[in-house]
Order: sequence, then structure tokens, then C-alpha cells
Amino acid sequence: MRGVEVRMTRAPNFVSTAWLSARLSGDVVIMDCRPPFFHAQGHVPGAVNLPLFLIAGAESAEAISARVGQAGISRGDPLVLYDDGASPTASHVAFLLEGIGHPSVSVLDGGITKWARDGFDVDYSPVVLPAADYGSPTSIPGIAASTDEVLQALSDPATVIVDVRHPSEYLGVQHTARKNGHIPGAINIDWTNNLESTEGVPRLHSTEDLKRLYADAGVTPDKHVIVHCQSGSRSTFTWLVLKSLGYENVSNYAAGWQEWGNRPDTPVEEA
Repeated sequence: MRGVEVRMTRAPNFVSTAWLSARLSGDVVIMDCRPPFFHAQGHVPGAVNLPLFLIAGAESAEAISARVGQAGISRGDPLVLYDDGASPTASHVAFLLEGIGHPSVSVLDGGITKWARDGFDVDYSPVVLPAADYGSPTSIPGIAASTDEVLQALSDPATVIVDVRHPSEYLGVQHTARKNGHIPGAINIDWTNNLESTEGVPRLHSTEDLKRLYADAGVTPDKHVIVHCQSGSRSTFTWLVLKSLGYENVSNYAAGWQEWGNRPDTPVEEA
């Protein structure tokens, strides 16, 4: 079994296909976060398949650590995660792994879709790594926000809440809970606004465009930013984007609207 020693410098939050291609010789461990059916239809060479549902379904940080170790990943492995490029699957796994203290987690910009479109090889052979001793999880303060913390933030001018759901959800037109609408004062920036698509191939907008998108909405790096969606998945993508832009104090309200909209003691604004 491999040990748990840390042996990396931290890579960027998002990496390009060219960046990853230059590191296929073993500099990083690549994780395909899609379900096994899609992994079998073609994956980045060397990628181990550890789908989101196996990690998100774990009941504790210790259980997440155990499942990651069973997949052959140690705490000392710099990870590059990917999905199809137009979903928050990989960012959700990144959030969960950072939540147990993994030191270096990156997401492939554009996912397998852009990888294949850019002409890089796709493999079909299963990849099985020997089990690793991942070690005990490390709690990372501030990465997640609770409902009580969001309630306290409503009166805090140093905190801004970003609702990454579709505008129809934000405005309460689409009913997704007992109460519909949005958290008072929350700013609506749909998570898909982080992406652009060229001939069906998704990728992040430029850094300059993303900085402008958030700054123009009043979401600035000096603020504590709390992001949320319905159930804490889509919001992980915006969480990771903001981290990549240099925002140092970003939390994901993972319980999201499925909790806020169903509690009797939470305030709601509508259109």
C-alpha cells in the first residue's frame, strides 16, 4: 500500500487539456467522476473511475476517506478530476475532497468533451489501482456554511450570498420546496454563466470575463461569499470558480434551498 505522505505543490483549481496532457506520465492521478457506464465508453488514459454517487453517498468524512483509499488514491496524490465538462459533477467531488483536507484537487476545464475535441487520446481499458492507506480526514473550517450561519449572514454587510440556481427558481416561478423564491438579499448568478460553449464544447469564460461578471454584481474578493443552489451540487462549480479567481473566503451552503425552502423559520423573498 502507498503511504499518506504529501508530495505535491498545489496545482491550479482548473487545468487545461494541454496542461493535463503534459502530465500523463504519472505526475498526477486522474479521476473520472462520471458513472461507470460513461467511463467505459471512453476516458482519459490512466483515469481511475470514482463516480460522484459513491463519494456523495458516504455517511461521514471517514467513509469518504475510506472510499478514496479503496480506489487507490492516497493523500499525497495531486488529483485532476473531470466529468463531461458541462456539469458540476467534478466540482462537487472536488468540494467533498477538499472538505476532508486533500491538499491538491483540480478540475479539467471542458472535461472529457473538450479533451476528445482537442484531439487527445481516449482509452477504453479499465484502470484499477492498488488500494492505498488514505489516512484520517482533516476538517477544513469555513468550506461549508450551515443554515444558522446563513441566517446570521443576512445582517452582515461583509457577507454576500450568491444563488446559482436558474432565474425561474430564484424568482419562485419554479416550485422546488414548500416556500419558493430566494434568500433575502441573495444575488442570482446562474452557475452556467461561468461557461461558454463553442460547437457544443463547454469551457470556462476567460478569467477577465469571470472577474467582471462577479465584480459587476457586487461579489468582490473582500467579501465572505456564500454560494448555494437547491441541494449543494451546482453551487460547488461557482465555489470552485471563485476560488480560482483568488477569492479566499468562499463557503458552500450545501443544504441549499431544499432545507431553506422547507424550514418554517427562514425568510424568503419572491419576485
